[in-house]
Amino acid sequence: MDIIANKKIENLPFDKTILCTITRVIDEDEGEYEVSFSSSQSKTTHFTAFAQEGATYSIDDNVYVNIP
Repeated sequence: MDIIANKKIENLPFDKTILCTITRVIDEDEGEYEVSFSSSQSKTTHFTAFAQEGATYSIDDNVYVNIP
């Protein structure tokens, strides 16, 4: 598994890492993907995440996402 990270997390004082699934490729050239996260309360949340430079993913790949 790879890490998907917001492009500017280097200067954050903290972060949270969650395991997500790629559900849609929004813009592969920009590293923009839609991911889903299922919480312990059985709720699924979808949001946009950005890959580290040079990384590419496919639908249904499991990835770690840093949340600032």
